[in-house]
Amino acid sequence: KGRGMHRVRRAPFMIAAAVILPLLIFLGLQLAFQARDQRESVEVETLARTERVLVEVDAMLQRTLGALDVLATGGSVTESDWRLHYERLQQLRRIESGWVTARLVDLRTSETLFDLRQPFGTRVSAGGFRLPARRREDTRAFVGDVAGSGPNCPCALAHRFIERSGASPVLITVALDTRPMLRVLDRHTQRGRVSGIMDRQGNFVARSLDHSRRVGTPATPYVQRALRGGDPGLRGS
Repeated sequence: KGRGMHRVRRAPFMIAAAVILPLLIFLGLQLAFQARDQRESVEVETLARTERVLVEVDAMLQRTLGALDVLATGGSVTESDWRLHYERLQQLRRIESGWVTARLVDLRTSETLFDLRQPFGTRVSAGGFRLPARRREDTRAFVGDVAGSGPNCPCALAHRFIERSGASPVLITVALDTRPMLRVLDRHTQRGRVSGIMDRQGNFVARSLDHSRRVGTPATPYVQRALRGGDPGLRGS
């Protein structure tokens, strides 16, 4: 009889466990699905914001790329009239407020022929501007990395290689102020979040937090690995 009473006393706990455990599992699944849905919602919203930033920044860059392609076909380049080319670039610089400077390099000698921040004919140093590697497909103007030194740099760089029949090939580089890109980034960054634009090397072109100190510096190894691997979790950070 005692054994029977013991079984009766345990039965309500067994019944309760049979009811509560499925409920706990159900609630756990509900919370997991809710967390997943929230993450997916954040990712969709972040991707939409990213797309808007890319469209606006691309519009800025396309103006400069188009100008470089036009300049590449001008008579001042084919005739090596570098003073005239310098003056034309200075005119464009006055119109394009985002241009910090433009430089012309003789690719045969690696000599910088001029920098718009200095009077024509002045000896120009490298100034932190590395020559980009030339690829076969670079027949038009293209966007490079973030580099350069001096006021308002490091800068976002745009390049145009120019082949000249019977003469040294040259490279025109325009250095762009990154602050207009930062303003675009700020408009599309939610309060409390940090976002950035990086070049191919994983260096910051713009960063919504501490931009002036971080521009031109590398992102953390985690961010660089995630970007190379396409980690979708990074988009929500």
